[in-house]
Amino acid sequence: MCRQIGVSEATFYLWKKKYAHLGVSELRRLRRAAIALVPGLSPDSLSVIDIISLCDIMSSMPPDPKLAPLKPPDAKELAHEVLVSGVVEISGHASKEMMNDELDLADCVNLLRAGVFEPPELIKGEWRYRVMSQSICVVFTFVSDTRLRVVTAWRIER
Repeated sequence: MCRQIGVSEATFYLWKKKYAHLGVSELRRLRRAAIALVPGLSPDSLSVIDIISLCDIMSSMPPDPKLAPLKPPDAKELAHEVLVSGVVEISGHASKEMMNDELDLADCVNLLRAGVFEPPELIKGEWRYRVMSQSICVVFTFVSDTRLRVVTAWRIER
């Protein structure tokens, strides 16, 4: 299918993650916006990468296994692997929240090592994992098998 539309499989899965949840009317609006933003682009020039056709193709494809949710024990295992040999990123929002609650990266890492992992939630097209202790909560997402991003973190007031 990727050959039919002239894109790599990686690009296709990025598009799938970004657009699969949209309805037809939203996709048509995006297509019109793309035409308005790019000078010289016409509806005919989008025939190779027709957004509506992509939506049809994506709906018939199996989900990307890398984007599938993990059970809490599997998420904990992968998080531990990332902590040992991967990269931990802090989002801008998480950085602000952590500063407000006087938390730092070490607090988040310690919680990821020893906290209780809850089942994931699908939020804004990504699976987010909540890790809790009695005093801290961290929400993160896996960017890849070797990277995780802390989305937010806070102290639990009792």
